[in-house]
Amino acid sequence: MLTALVLALAAAVAGGAQAPSFDSSKATVSAPKVVAEIDAGKLKGEMTRLSWSDDGQFFLRSVERDIFQNERGKNYVLTPAGALQQVTDEPAWAALYWSWKAGLTAPGSPDVKLDIERREQNKTATGSTGEDFSGGTDNPNRSDPSSNQIAKDVGSMQKVVTITVRFKGETIYAVQNSALAPGGSFSWAPAPRQALVFVNSKRRLVVIDRNGKKIDLPGTGDVLLPAWSPDGTKIAFLQKIEKKRYALTVIDVSGSER
Repeated sequence: MLTALVLALAAAVAGGAQAPSFDSSKATVSAPKVVAEIDAGKLKGEMTRLSWSDDGQFFLRSVERDIFQNERGKNYVLTPAGALQQVTDEPAWAALYWSWKAGLTAPGSPDVKLDIERREQNKTATGSTGEDFSGGTDNPNRSDPSSNQIAKDVGSMQKVVTITVRFKGETIYAVQNSALAPGGSFSWAPAPRQALVFVNSKRRLVVIDRNGKKIDLPGTGDVLLPAWSPDGTKIAFLQKIEKKRYALTVIDVSGSER
């Protein structure tokens, strides 16, 4: 995979012009094709990573968390033949794939990047918000709050930190009082595509290019962990089919360079 990325970047430099990138308005996509079924009940925990190798292998990681949010992960490799094998460590190719797939900028194009907004609010148990209650900020749920109630509000006040990640004005994902976990709901295309696939609010897949043009991928729903293939011609994802069963599904994406 590293070799493919290096060659693509070298070709762009040698050509002396901007490398061809993904154009959603010219894209054609195939119908979804199921390549394997995953029983999450056997894997245990939450599936947090899906990576894709040059030779068609997939890497899956599942994580169990205790009440203190300590993680215990298990690693699996799905071979092209469809066999799921547990491995001790994450393969080097999977870690490298994840580093560009889940980065803040498009591979090979640092000017094409995600926008991150961080907001802090003070929130009370009764729902009032505001940055400073010392001036008597009213709770909109009460027209005439007593000083005793305000004291209770201040005592129950908690800081809520919301981090929202966007690309070309589209919300890619958001978290509250939690660290960012890039890659779970989106994937950059490899260089020089300069495009991103993400899971929208309806749990469907959308591809958006560097100019903000979008294309919905048909037949997708209840999706997680989208992953663009290393050669930029396919998109894989997990699609929920039962409570703990998922279909590993692939869509061809072609005819989109300009």
